[in-house]
Formats: sequence, C-alpha cells, structure tokens
Amino acid sequence: MDILNNIRYGVELERSQMPDNGLNESPGLLNSILGGISGATEEGVQRKRTAQKSAIDKAKHGGNYTAATGKEWGKGMTAGQALNEIEEANYNRGNDRFDNSPQGKAFKASQKKSDDAHSLAQQGLTAQIQNSHNQMELARMESAKNDKRYYADRIDAREARADDLMFRRESMERADRKDEKNRRRESIQALVAGLSSLGAAFAV
Repeated sequence: MDILNNIRYGVELERSQMPDNGLNESPGLLNSILGGISGATEEGVQRKRTAQKSAIDKAKHGGNYTAATGKEWGKGMTAGQALNEIEEANYNRGNDRFDNSPQGKAFKASQKKSDDAHSLAQQGLTAQIQNSHNQMELARMESAKNDKRYYADRIDAREARADDLMFRRESMERADRKDEKNRRRESIQALVAGLSSLGAAFAV
C-alpha cells in the first residue's frame, strides 16, 4: 500500500470539498503539511472537484439523460453537456414526429417540388450559358473564316495588280522596241535618200 499516495488523495479530496469562492482560503495547517509531504497538487484538486460535480450532476440529470439519449452518463460529463444533448435529442424526436404527420408530409412534398423547380431552373440556366458559349464559339470561327477570306482576297488583289503592272511594262517595252525599230528604219531611209540625191548631183 502506497501510504503517501493515500495521504495525497485524502489531502486533495479535502481541498476539493472546500467552497471554490475565489478567496483562496487555507485548508488548515495539517492539510498543508500533509500536502507538502505527499505531493498534493492543484491539478489533482481540480480533477476531484470535477469528478464530484459530475457525480452530483449525474444524480440530478442522469435519469433524464439516459431516457432522452439512450446513452449512459459519460465520465467527467457536466450538466451543461447533458442538457445540450437532451435538448438535441428532444428536438430530433420532435422533428421525427413532425415529418410523419400530415403537415410534415405536405411540407416535405412542397419542399421537394420547390427543389425540383429550382433544379430545373438551374439546368435551364446552365443550358442557356452553354448555348451562349456555343454561339460565341461559332461567331469566333466565322469571324476567323471571314478574316482568312479577307486576307486571301487581298493577296489575290495584290497578285492581280502585280500581273497587270507586269503586263503594262511588257507592253510599253514592246512599244518602245517597235518605235525604236521604226525610227531606225526611217533614219536609214533618210540616209539612203540623201546619198541618192548627192550621187545625182555629182552626176550632173
């Protein structure tokens, strides 16, 4: 048997039974001496105070707690915890009774109808958004196609203009060559006529 442990337990138990009024009253000289010898602590005192309060709460609310929740009183449970669970259990039972009543069934049917309508509206909105996205994509593709046609037409126009300019230049070059050939022929004819005139003049 651990005598010091028993002394410590007794010291802490005696201190836990003192009123916790914040006045820090002394448990007495003997308790203080024995507490110092056995190693009594404030934590031990608080644990015993909590256990005692839990036992009192269990005696007061334990029956109602078990009846309401179907569970046994837990170690260290407080009255506040028990009362919260009792209230929640009673609330749930009340909900179950309401759900099984005609009013509850009518409310549930109305709620389902509202949820279905909301779901249909959400689906319709999603479809509209998707349709809008599809239209935007088609418009983008059509715009890209038009841009390609536009640039292709511009390229064709530039090529046609280049071909026209090339044709004009070649035509002008042919005309220049023809004019040059005619001028040369006329110069030769003039030279021959001049020589003939000069020969006739010497012959006289």
